[in-house]
Amino acid sequence: SGYSWHWIRQFPGNKLEWMGYIHYSGSTNYNPSLKSRISITRDTSKNQFFLQLNSVTTEDTATYYCARQGGTWWYFDVWGAGTTVTVSS
Repeated sequence: SGYSWHWIRQFPGNKLEWMGYIHYSGSTNYNPSLKSRISITRDTSKNQFFLQLNSVTTEDTATYYCARQGGTWWYFDVWGAGTTVTVSS
């Protein structure tokens, strides 16, 4: 408990973008550049959380990572392996 769970993506060329998080309390915070398209939800009964990104374009092609914020400060102590998403035109 006390953690926040984040989504971060890495574009081709290695640029990183923080997308948003869901706090253990259930509150969310999103990157303003994505706010109209993003939703992060969770299923506490399954210890899972989810990213939904709507109206995707080729610009959303990236490797998507989940990560756990390990406390008050903005560092990530656990990272997922990442999944590559390719959006074709």
